[in-house]
Amino acid sequence: MRPALAARTFQNEGRFPGMIRCPLPSRPRSAADGLVVRKATTLADLREIQRAASRSYGVPYEEPDPNWLRSPEIALYAGYSEDTAVVHGALIEAYGIAGVAYVGTVPEARQRGFASALVERILIDGRRDRCDAGYLWATPMGCGVYQRLGFERVLDYEIWSAPGAPLPTSIRGTKA
Repeated sequence: MRPALAARTFQNEGRFPGMIRCPLPSRPRSAADGLVVRKATTLADLREIQRAASRSYGVPYEEPDPNWLRSPEIALYAGYSEDTAVVHGALIEAYGIAGVAYVGTVPEARQRGFASALVERILIDGRRDRCDAGYLWATPMGCGVYQRLGFERVLDYEIWSAPGAPLPTSIRGTKA
C-alpha cells in the first residue's frame, strides 16, 4: 500500500502510537486549577469547541456541523478557563470502548494539566456509559500525557495525508 500512496503523492506523516487504558477511572486523579469541563449541548458550544480547535491545531476556523449534537455515540467537550474554551476533545463510544479523539489545547494554556483533566472526564463518562476500556491514537505532543494517565502503547499507526492536505504542524510534531 505504501508504494500506491506515494505514487499518488500522499505524504507519509510518520508513525503514531495507538494506546489503550483498562480499567477506566471512576474519579479524576487531580483537578486542573481554574478549569471547568462541559459537554457540548448547543450549537454555540460547538462553535466554542471549533474556535479552540482551530487555535490549538493552527488551522482556519470552520463552522461546525450541528448534527454532531444528535449522535448518541459521540460527545464533544470543552474545558473553560475564565469563560474561554482552552481545551477540547471527544468521546466516541463503540463496542464498549471509550474512544478519545479531537484532543487539543490552545497554545497559551498548555502545560497546565488541562488536557489531562479533560481526558479523565471523557474516560469517566465512558465508564458511566458502561465502557470497559479507553482507546486513542496519540500525537507526539500528547503521548507522554496519555502515558501519565495510564494509557499503554499497543500498536503504531502509519498516517498518510492526502495531497495538498498535510497534518497541521501542531499535530504532526516530531515523528513518534
